[in-house]
Amino acid sequence: MKAIDIMPRPVSRELQAVGRGIAIARRRRRIPVALMLERTGLAKRTYQRVEKGDPSVAMAAYAMALHALGMSANLALLADPERDASGMLLETQNLPQRVHAAKASK
Repeated sequence: MKAIDIMPRPVSRELQAVGRGIAIARRRRRIPVALMLERTGLAKRTYQRVEKGDPSVAMAAYAMALHALGMSANLALLADPERDASGMLLETQNLPQRVHAAKASK
């Protein structure tokens, strides 16, 4: 079974939104698909799938498209630990109640 076969619908919708955003950004910049292919090194079919938000396309293809559009600066924010509210809450809940001084070694 492939990941795409069990992908939750909200994740699929988000990828489609990313693809639409890439397509809109390209058109706003008046960049032809041929130039995007040159800038990204992607095959035409792969790039078309990126703009559709196809979940079977490698993340690197999306990253290359964003970079070619000058939009890759925020890519690292996708998994920024400082923006992980759930993870930070869990970490805070698991902090020790007391901290003991370390024993001096002899």
